Amino acid sequence: MAFEFKAGKMVFDAVTKRVKPDSRLGKVQILREGPAKVFQWLDRETGQADEGVYLFAQQAIFEKIKQSSARVYVLRYFGSDQRYFFWLQEDDPSKDEELCRKINDLINEQEAERPVDEEGAGEVDMNNGQQEIESEEAPAAAMPGASGNDQAARDAQTISALIQMLAGKAQKREKSTVCAS
Repeated sequence: MAFEFKAGKMVFDAVTKRVKPDSRLGKVQILREGPAKVFQWLDRETGQADEGVYLFAQQAIFEKIKQSSARVYVLRYFGSDQRYFFWLQEDDPSKDEELCRKINDLINEQEAERPVDEEGAGEVDMNNGQQEIESEEAPAAAMPGASGNDQAARDAQTISALIQMLAGKAQKREKSTVCAS
């Protein structure tokens, strides 16, 4: 079962340190694929997936951009410059904090799924379409229980899980090739 929520994409300009909204209505789906989660953005009008990233537990966080008064959020990886920006389009802004908590619980292995909601998006004020953000990254030590040994153990688990997932995909391809022959 997929977990999804309405959100538009935002584009980050590294020179100006600003994000600008993509005008399309969208949604984010979080799907389980083996030991990983796939966090992907889709255009709600065309259904076309535009972005998909793999997430493993305790490697990323979804959080509000504090420098913005708008509903701007970022998915960022710990210890990396990888960041993906979104603006929430759910109808009730008062539930943004609860939604953010659910997303983090889900991507960090705390299963908290909700049914898919296909209703229309509410209006979002983007404050003239631009928001300034700081490019400050949280250190890996800010993760719960993140000592050097804990981080190394998590990294080893992630690598092992990724290898298993890729091996499973290769086996499926081999079986489908044999069946097609």
